[in-house]
Amino acid sequence: MPTPPTATTTEFASLTRPSGGFAMLAVDQREALRGMFAERYRRPVADAELTEFKVETVRRLSPHASGVLVDRQFCLDAVLAARSTLVMPLALLRDRRAGEAQTALQVLTVARDQLNADRLRCINAVTALVRGHDLGVDARRALMASQIA
Repeated sequence: MPTPPTATTTEFASLTRPSGGFAMLAVDQREALRGMFAERYRRPVADAELTEFKVETVRRLSPHASGVLVDRQFCLDAVLAARSTLVMPLALLRDRRAGEAQTALQVLTVARDQLNADRLRCINAVTALVRGHDLGVDARRALMASQIA
């Protein structure tokens, strides 16, 4: 006989699979992954490699999981940063009807475009000055960033 719903079962309803069970993803909590990588590749495994692998694992598998358990040492901050990044087409970001977040992003993308245009104008002005005066710099090709800075 099924148990009647209680506060705790209804609170977790959004996390359960259609069957009522949970699909949890635990990403290497005790350095086991480092040992598997070292055995497979026959070399020490850098912390950055573990972090990169764990972030990619969470990215690919979390849509299918009810919850994700990651370690604080190598993974938590990187996963949170990766998940907070909005990935959507630029046209959608600039859509006026898309909401408050898109409005803020629209302002930022337009500002970025303006800054890039201003930067290009400045580079062209410096290039014109260098080409117009004998400064001992070969300006027949585009100037390098190190020459401008």
